[in-house]
Amino acid sequence: MSEVANSYGAVDLSSQVRQTPGTGGAPVGGNAPVAQPAGGAAGGPVASVPGPLIVDVTEATFEEQMALSLTVPVVFIIYSAKSLSSQQALSALEDSARRFAGAFEVGRIDADTQPNLVAAFQLQTLPTAVAIVAKRPVPLFEGAPSAEQVDGLINELLAASAQLGVTGRIEVGEEQLEKPMPEAHVAPREAEANDDWPLAIKLWKKVLANNPTDKEAKLALARAQFEARQVDTLVADNTLAEADREFREGREAEAYALLLQAIAQAPSEEERESARTRLVELFTLGMDPEAVKTARRRLSTMLLV
Repeated sequence: MSEVANSYGAVDLSSQVRQTPGTGGAPVGGNAPVAQPAGGAAGGPVASVPGPLIVDVTEATFEEQMALSLTVPVVFIIYSAKSLSSQQALSALEDSARRFAGAFEVGRIDADTQPNLVAAFQLQTLPTAVAIVAKRPVPLFEGAPSAEQVDGLINELLAASAQLGVTGRIEVGEEQLEKPMPEAHVAPREAEANDDWPLAIKLWKKVLANNPTDKEAKLALARAQFEARQVDTLVADNTLAEADREFREGREAEAYALLLQAIAQAPSEEERESARTRLVELFTLGMDPEAVKTARRRLSTMLLV
């Protein structure tokens, strides 16, 4: 079974849904959750069912999710824990489920431990997401779509599901809507809590080596590197250390100005690159968007000269 880069298509329930003239579904490709109908198929109350928002599915529990699909759309994602694109697709779909707050359930099927379920879906690629609405399969996507693409497909799915009378919701509490910490982040976060910044740097670099697109890890690494050098910064007497001190005190614009000046006046390419690297790192941690924007513009101008 192979992996695919990306393959996303619009939801198609045309063979199962009888269209009413003059009505339409949700906009195709919308990138934000939309409000659910206030009532069920006949304007009645929306069914609310207990259960987890995200569940691991096995052969023994598969029929439970199929039965649930009569009330709430269920999105199965068939993945491999060994696949980076599977990890990305899982994250995108689970985040979408939290944003839609119970409008559909995610059923995770591990292809490495549930080969019979994979065979039942007749899959050729991983990861693949297939929705089930009223026990009817609806192909959603293959590969690792972006958050916007997933939300757009879910909007279409919910609009189509409503036409089939499947408008129930999963009962969710606040704890289910909070994104859990990725397992790979636990060790570096513990190192941070213990102020062991050298270890945190090492562990965050390992996380990024395994998943270069992890934005949270990139930010955490920059912060760990900043914290790790603060002992030296307190006593050091150079522009980089002075910029760090200004930044720590909340004077971001002043810190950026110091580094921009250091770049402009650097006597060697090595010192120029050190100042540029430090500036870009501080941009990552910056909290003042206007100061960052202004400094970035000045840096771009300087590098073009």
